[in-house]
Amino acid sequence: MPTDGQRLNYSGLTEQQRRALDARGTSVAVSAGAGCGKTFVLTERFLAELKPDGPHSRDRRSRLGQVAAITFTERAAREMRERIRAACNRRLRECPDDQADYWMELVRELDSARISTIHSFCASLLRAHAVEARLDPRFRVLDGAQAGTLLFELTDDALRDRLADRQETVLTLVARFGLDRLRDMIARLLAVRQEIDWPVWRNESDESLVARWAEYLRCDTLPRLLQRLGTSVAARTLLELASRRPSDHPKMQDRFEALIDLLSTLTKPRPAVAPSVGAAVKLPPPRIRGGSTTATPTLSVAQQGATSACGFARDALDAGDIMSELATIRQAAMVQGAGKKHWVDEDAYERFKDAAKTLREAVDGVLERMSFDTAAARPAAEAALQAIGLAADVAEQYERRKRELAVLDFNDLLIHARRLLVGPEQGGLRKRLASQIRLLLVDEFQDTDPLQVELVKALCDNEHLRGKLFLVGDYKQSIYRFRGADPRVFGRLREEFSAAGRLPLSLNFRSQPAVLDFVNALFAEELGPEYEPLRAARPQVGPAPAVEFLWACDAPTEDDSGNDSTSFLDDMGPRERLRRREAEWIARRIRAMLDSGEKIVWDEEAARAGTPVVRAVRPGDVALLFRAMTNAEYYEDALQRYGIDYYLVGGRAFYAQQEIYDLLNLLRTLDGRCDEVSLAGALRSPLFSLHDETLFWLARHREGLAAGLFEGELPAELDADQREQAEFAAATIRDLRALKDRLPVARLIQAVLDRTGYDAVLLAEFLGERKLANLHKLIEQARSFDHSGVFALSDFITQLAEFVARQPDEPLAATCPESTDVVKLMSIHQSKGLEFPVVIVPDVGRSRRIMGPPVAFTPQLGPMLKDPDATTGYDLFMAAENDEDAAEHSRLLYVAATRAADYLILSSGVERPGEAAGPWMELIARRFDLLTGQQRGRGDSEVRGQRSEVRGQRSEVNNTDTPNPESRTPNPEPLVTVTTEPPPIQSKPVDLRLRRDLEKIVEKAGQMAADGAGRQPRYLAPPEVDRTSRRQFSFSRLSGELHAGANVPAADRLDETASPEPQLDPRGLGTLVHAVLAQIDFARPEDVQELVERLAPEHLPAEGLDLGEPIEMIGRFLRSPRAAELAVAEEIYRELEFMLAWPCETASGYQAFHEDASGSRGGRYLQGFIDCIYRDDAGRWRLIDFKTNQVTAENPASVAAVYEMQMLLYALAAENILRSPPAELALCFLRPGIEHRFSWDSDARRRMIELVDGKLS
Repeated sequence: MPTDGQRLNYSGLTEQQRRALDARGTSVAVSAGAGCGKTFVLTERFLAELKPDGPHSRDRRSRLGQVAAITFTERAAREMRERIRAACNRRLRECPDDQADYWMELVRELDSARISTIHSFCASLLRAHAVEARLDPRFRVLDGAQAGTLLFELTDDALRDRLADRQETVLTLVARFGLDRLRDMIARLLAVRQEIDWPVWRNESDESLVARWAEYLRCDTLPRLLQRLGTSVAARTLLELASRRPSDHPKMQDRFEALIDLLSTLTKPRPAVAPSVGAAVKLPPPRIRGGSTTATPTLSVAQQGATSACGFARDALDAGDIMSELATIRQAAMVQGAGKKHWVDEDAYERFKDAAKTLREAVDGVLERMSFDTAAARPAAEAALQAIGLAADVAEQYERRKRELAVLDFNDLLIHARRLLVGPEQGGLRKRLASQIRLLLVDEFQDTDPLQVELVKALCDNEHLRGKLFLVGDYKQSIYRFRGADPRVFGRLREEFSAAGRLPLSLNFRSQPAVLDFVNALFAEELGPEYEPLRAARPQVGPAPAVEFLWACDAPTEDDSGNDSTSFLDDMGPRERLRRREAEWIARRIRAMLDSGEKIVWDEEAARAGTPVVRAVRPGDVALLFRAMTNAEYYEDALQRYGIDYYLVGGRAFYAQQEIYDLLNLLRTLDGRCDEVSLAGALRSPLFSLHDETLFWLARHREGLAAGLFEGELPAELDADQREQAEFAAATIRDLRALKDRLPVARLIQAVLDRTGYDAVLLAEFLGERKLANLHKLIEQARSFDHSGVFALSDFITQLAEFVARQPDEPLAATCPESTDVVKLMSIHQSKGLEFPVVIVPDVGRSRRIMGPPVAFTPQLGPMLKDPDATTGYDLFMAAENDEDAAEHSRLLYVAATRAADYLILSSGVERPGEAAGPWMELIARRFDLLTGQQRGRGDSEVRGQRSEVRGQRSEVNNTDTPNPESRTPNPEPLVTVTTEPPPIQSKPVDLRLRRDLEKIVEKAGQMAADGAGRQPRYLAPPEVDRTSRRQFSFSRLSGELHAGANVPAADRLDETASPEPQLDPRGLGTLVHAVLAQIDFARPEDVQELVERLAPEHLPAEGLDLGEPIEMIGRFLRSPRAAELAVAEEIYRELEFMLAWPCETASGYQAFHEDASGSRGGRYLQGFIDCIYRDDAGRWRLIDFKTNQVTAENPASVAAVYEMQMLLYALAAENILRSPPAELALCFLRPGIEHRFSWDSDARRRMIELVDGKLS
């Protein structure tokens, strides 16, 4: 995988590069487009300060120390150091003899060069000035995992202590948000603690916080919403049609006039929206809450002041005027009263009608935002301030603990460096440090945040405009907002530079012209007026088109024999089927490329020989770049089917690997003696290889599994091999427990491997090399954990368990070098800075869903929590966040497209060809016809994106950036190939369904043995168990057996989640709905959509799913009389787990417990979960169960009959627990919103007990 700019010929410089390298007397901010050789420019600028004929050439070491380069990843720092070393070696080879010693010594001293990440730079700075920074000079730096573990433990302790003290604030927060979510909220606030002035926010009142939100609404949100409304596609469409006046109807003529007048004003910059002097803001009608009308307060100028902090004064727009304008626009954006016959053509009528509907909906959204009820927002403000107060307490403990341990985290490095450098009292130190830096180079400046900008300016002693600073960045490639990066930072700082210092790099050394023409046409308008078209530095040698749309239609894919090669997709839901079919087509396309020897790749060797040609595609030329790696396994399966070697780069699956689970289970077993689940996991893993039957016999000990393994004799039922394994496991665990407090974690894990041979076992398994590499990676993580010197085994277990639970981004261990000749699969983020001859971007039709955090903080809005009953600061934050996310989403596609050197494929599964789905596909559809590939109407933006023709060969870059006028093709139109049929291939795919069904094999082997035709292999036969000795029975399994016993017709035995054409995984849908109903507060329900989206990843692993179905079902239930009853219930229990001893004693005294001679009550239990049981205001208990079946109002009784025995079982358990029979048993069918009730009386009770007794006996 060549890196950015690697192919550049160093024998000459382009004019743009020369200007950047020659600029002196002014600081330089280079806007470097993708593939334009920015790292080369940085390298050359670094070395330009170290020329042997320079003014300070004799003081070489001092000069090297006065040049500093900052990057934002360790990888980028290593790459820059390696490039500088390579450039020095090249100069050493080419220099005159009298300069050889200079360059040789410089190469030797490069290890001391100040080239590092900004965090490493700050760490060195703080160690060198520890006294001034008031730090222990021997401080250690915690990595992200270690800091997270310390924070998790401190947060847990803080919550535990406050709950034990029954602190009212914490009890309120836990009751509202739950313990896990509250812990997450605290962690998120602490992650941005550098922006939080804790004392200020501790003393903030909820009234002033709400006023801050109202001011932000007027000053920021509404002007931005109006601007967005005016620039929307719908508004532009209406404005364009209105100017043409395609209808002669008088009503439409008036509407055209109004739209032309008002829509054009929306795009103009507006001041803050504020009340006019002496007036009050008249907001839209009051919102209805809880069945009563809450008066909407007005905000007077007397309350807000004549001039607010956001700067509006007399020129501020009047809210009433804006609402009047919007109402007029809404009235004008319609076609009622002017039918098709009054229009010049049907197309204009339909376009206007559709755009008008979209615009009216957008106007309604803005009007809704203008409704801000300060009283309704107060509860959310109060809760937000309580949360930040709790976070402040944890922050104090965190700071105290770090001081005790003499450690800093990554954020601390920046925060303490800012304190050391920023402020008038630090002027002397700042000047002294700045005098030691003659030139500061900063790479990837688009990925900085305001704090880092402060540090950069301080390192220059605020002389950052006078030649001390050399920045390189590209706002178009800013895709790290989740790390706090703000692309506007680069733009704002660049504007401070003189015109001579604001320089571009737009000559692209990576891609062929046909690819760049497409990129320019697609993004020139989307990425704004600052967009600088990329121009090709090499000729178009490959065939054009060099861009392909691959739309995988939801239709069978036939192989060369006429059979459907994708029939295995028929049983899948529509979304999974589309993605898997797209993966199938991509694999076929790659297979066809490789088999046919498709010549589309620039031949570097031929170009160096002076004859640029293209060569055939190789597997290592191809990369699949994913927006999200969630469904990468679909594409892996398809590549396997077509025999294509591939390598999955990165991902987030490291903590989801079985080898990680195995080690975690064993470490938990060693650290504690009560965790039998972890013990079972460790014993049945390859660590000890005990069979399930062995665990069964061990667990029959009256005190459980651990006692069965460690105490007394092992069960007689174990055979010799398993007995030996069990004895080995017990001895090994005892020995390791004796070592656990004496060895560091990494050495303890190594001791585990030494004693069990677990690493050798992994190596013999499928994907053994990867599993072993993951194991070694875990040991390295443990070694880093040990080096911190502040954590023990229990802390490592806490960290690992937390990571397993929430699956942070952590790639699998690498098992082959990046240069391996196989297809690469990686995320777009991981591809940043790389290039590939052939790039495939799958799933461009994926929807964009922004998941809001549980809590947010900005200096402008303060702390914010979502409140479903009112517009709060959180809603304003999310409105801005949605805009920022949408912009970054477009930049992400730009980064993906510009990785392609020779050929680009944009792919998606589609239900109907030509229909756009998702923001990326919609963007493509605005610029290109999805079926023909033709570019749509080409205006000024397309002229700006015109192609630059070639000046010589790729390896011989011209020294000018001006193309030959005679060879320029004016305003070229990109060509695109469109594929809507399965790519033809010669080879037949492997049917991955040819996997043996183990259950069927076992069943057949048992049958053959019973017939005397064979012998059942050892361990395949089930263990002989005395059925009367069974102690625990599952309610769900038992109820299924009881359905049959109750003579329910087979046709009526429906699966709860049955659906003729499920849009979502049916079982996942059912568990998701149950999880939401188990968490939601019926008295004060949260926003259903937010709760569903938050819980969906735990139950529906695929991303980008349409969650409208569960949201609609839950919303319908919340509007029902049953939900209203639950809202005022005296007591309510959900997902209530129970263990019902059997035989049982019912509330009516039906049957007493039986005791045998030993005093035992039989030791048999029925186990299960009740969805919901509550006590109404009359003191009666009511039991309900939720179902997500496809049920209509016509057939509930027949479907409900299937669940009668289950409901009666629940009633029996409830009666035994509550000592009172439930007054009602109700089955709630959530899809149609109907209920079915069952009777619970003495006959039902007797019948139920007889059925259970019969089954258990």
